[in-house]
Amino acid sequence: MGVSVCMSPPDLQDVLRREIPAAAVLGVSVHQSFPNIVLAAPLARNRNGLGIAFAGSLNTVLVLSGWLTLYRLLCAEGRWPSRIVLQDSAIQYLSPVPGDFLAACEAPEPGECERILRTVARNRPARISLVAHLAARDNPDVVAARFTGRYVVGG
Repeated sequence: MGVSVCMSPPDLQDVLRREIPAAAVLGVSVHQSFPNIVLAAPLARNRNGLGIAFAGSLNTVLVLSGWLTLYRLLCAEGRWPSRIVLQDSAIQYLSPVPGDFLAACEAPEPGECERILRTVARNRPARISLVAHLAARDNPDVVAARFTGRYVVGG
């Protein structure tokens, strides 16, 4: 089983709009689709009363980066539609985000991808932990939030 990219950023953008309506409300866009999913969001739709990014929006965009990573994997292997839900997560907010921001999900290891796909093919739920990072768009090398989420796929 090889993991391939089956969709371009515009296609993935359509998936977000169709499957996760909150993404449109928050102004989330697919910034990059390979090798890792990177989502972008504007401060204007995600600010709090202090003029910085709202923590709930940061968390949501990080969750979406993991969800879309798994969606792409399932799609590439012909396993969509399939259920993807977040089981639990942890987030560390390391610094305020004063502008537009980017969330990048780390690609799962190939062995993890194969395990997930084998389990889903048996109509069983599979669990996988993903890590994502968030940074201000104008300072992408400084991690402002770190996220770990355990997702359940299929079942």
